[in-house]
Amino acid sequence: MKKLLLSTLLLTSLIGFSQEKEFKSPIKKGVINLEGNLAFGKSNSSSVYTDLESKATNFRINPNVGFVVQDNFVVGVSLGYSYLKNTSDSSLSTSSLKRHSYSGGLFATQFYDITEKFKFNLTGQAIYNRTTFSSNRDQKGNGVNIGFSPGFTYFLGNQIALKFNYGSLSYNYFENIEQDRVVNKSHNIGLDLSSSQVTFGLSYFL
Repeated sequence: MKKLLLSTLLLTSLIGFSQEKEFKSPIKKGVINLEGNLAFGKSNSSSVYTDLESKATNFRINPNVGFVVQDNFVVGVSLGYSYLKNTSDSSLSTSSLKRHSYSGGLFATQFYDITEKFKFNLTGQAIYNRTTFSSNRDQKGNGVNIGFSPGFTYFLGNQIALKFNYGSLSYNYFENIEQDRVVNKSHNIGLDLSSSQVTFGLSYFL
């Protein structure tokens, strides 16, 4: 029985080792990369000093199409849509804000091997976004984001991988437009480590 158990463990180890050796990274020049990131969040807050209660719901999806121009380096096009709903209630008033944002731009990702299957990745992007707001008065806006985001990639097989990104160092420009007139402009440079900067996604190489 002991010999059978030891033989089984040895065979399992050899198969796993063989599969690991047979795996070859697909991030090779000429390969097409399809990927998508998805983020969702909900939050509730209240004040102990007033009866004000706030609720927020956000959702974001980003499909990307890339091309491996050299081993471990991908460039491509990024598209995106995000939605935010924020409500505040008190005995005196109720307010609601809805935001829809559409984006498009370019990205580049460099992969660094930790192991053959597990990689650190750094992504740079330049994104334009168009936003509409619905609140007490309708507004819209235009923005530009230029930034860098670190993350990790783990290959589940020869073509498909899981991606995780957290945080960003970026420059953001945004202008609010009301009645076809710019009413506010903002510039921001900073490091963002909030939960809104956490994304999970799938990446496929073909």
